[in-house]
Amino acid sequence: LREVTVNWATPLAIAANVFNETPINNATLRVPVGTVEQYRQANVWKDFARITDSRKVGQLYYQITGDNTVSVVPELPRLPFYNAVNAPTGSVAIPQTVEIEGRTYTVTSIGGYAFYDCSGLTSVNIPSSVTNIERSAFFGCSELTTLNIGNSVTKIGEGAFWDCSGLTSINVDETNAIYTSQDGVLYSKDKATLHTCPAGKAGEFIIPNSVTSIGKRAFAGCSKLTSVNIPNSVTSIGEIAFSDCSGLTSINIPNSVTEIEKYAFSDCTGLQEVTVNWATPLAIAKNIFNEVPINNVTLRVPAGTVELYRQADGWKNFGNIVEKDKKVTKP
Repeated sequence: LREVTVNWATPLAIAANVFNETPINNATLRVPVGTVEQYRQANVWKDFARITDSRKVGQLYYQITGDNTVSVVPELPRLPFYNAVNAPTGSVAIPQTVEIEGRTYTVTSIGGYAFYDCSGLTSVNIPSSVTNIERSAFFGCSELTTLNIGNSVTKIGEGAFWDCSGLTSINVDETNAIYTSQDGVLYSKDKATLHTCPAGKAGEFIIPNSVTSIGKRAFAGCSKLTSVNIPNSVTSIGEIAFSDCSGLTSINIPNSVTEIEKYAFSDCTGLQEVTVNWATPLAIAKNIFNEVPINNVTLRVPAGTVELYRQADGWKNFGNIVEKDKKVTKP
């Protein structure tokens, strides 16, 4: 037994042996909308592993969030979020409206973990009715290649597209007032903030000169990128921005950058060379290059600043610190 659906607005009083020898501690209980807390307090019913009032229509599950609104949610309220046989697959078009128990609701959000680890998902079309894409909504959708975002989305939560290793294109409706896309990359409308480079992007990537901020997780997991050109317009590099970019062999950070947040280049295990351009070493946290073997990486610095970098926290641990124009002879 994996799932039990009940329809009592008030939990029915039942004997403790009704589900005798049935592993309900591994099963899901589906209850009427708005009654989850009552069932969590009711004898026997409270012993179910998962209690939810979401409803399935087509391939998707929905949670009623208002008098006439719903959110797309995962099948289960916590890990693993889906029984494998029920996870959405293929090309999915989220509808603007959905009928649940005889009523029509507007789909206004994609909830947290809504498509978590749906590895069979290949493309998703998000309608104009949706305004929010919540945290980790598409986490781990490894076969997802294309995502189309409608014109009404105003919020995209942290890590919404994290670990989507096959994703090559995020396309935003050109009338969207908050976000835009260029060559499949997600930006703020004015292109001042680079929000997400899809993890499936490969080769060289040139950041546009309009960008001043590289957002949190912007390039995280882009293991197929071999180089990223950061322009002099950029002033900040966000937390975990380039984490797990294992294909990067070199990075050049311009002197326009005044802030690099924690773990920005963590797990960039392929790095061989880092070039910086500050006459005075930028103060950074020790974890910026976490899990990078920087004792084997060359740090190239402006002329006359080698000793400064050899004394600076975060920089002094590089195995070889040389002036930018000096050739490095490896044994």
